[in-house]
Amino acid sequence: MTTETKKDNRAEQQARSQLEGIVEMVQNLDPEKAREKAAHEYAKNLSRQRCEEILRDECSIYCRSDDSFDELREAVAVNIADKICEPDGFDFDEDSARDEARDRIMEDPLSVQVRSGWRDPGVEMDPEEFNILLCTGGPAVRITGDLDLLNQPDTARLEYQDWFEPWEPLYDITAEEQQALLTYCQQFYLGD
Repeated sequence: MTTETKKDNRAEQQARSQLEGIVEMVQNLDPEKAREKAAHEYAKNLSRQRCEEILRDECSIYCRSDDSFDELREAVAVNIADKICEPDGFDFDEDSARDEARDRIMEDPLSVQVRSGWRDPGVEMDPEEFNILLCTGGPAVRITGDLDLLNQPDTARLEYQDWFEPWEPLYDITAEEQQALLTYCQQFYLGD
């Protein structure tokens, strides 16, 4: 493997890592997914006895003695996520979770910029493109795209580069990842 190939792989791996983080942040915007994640976090810290109590008393589910501890925790998390029960100690506020998810997205990039295309002198310029820089150095990752008439991202491309190399788009992005990338970009106000 050449040094050139190693650099490309390192830069592409950084871009994929950034994309995974973006997908997770966007999932947290969905209150159901955020509740599910919070329920699993809550259940992860429970004792076997507390799991059995919650399932028996709160969820009206009978626990078998041969159920594994992991199965009990999963049952608690699923029942809480499905809103079948909400035991003491589980605190989930949908609005707060959504606000936290948006805040995390807003604090994520290093910079957010817009630019306009060619215009005659004296003509007011409206932004047409955006650039969200996620990380810099070697490797660097950014999101670029076009804005619609309301200055909302209309397209989004994840790009990466290593030292002294041109920007390259990240290929092999699934439809779900592409939608998450666009949703992430749409959280930013890109107007005047």
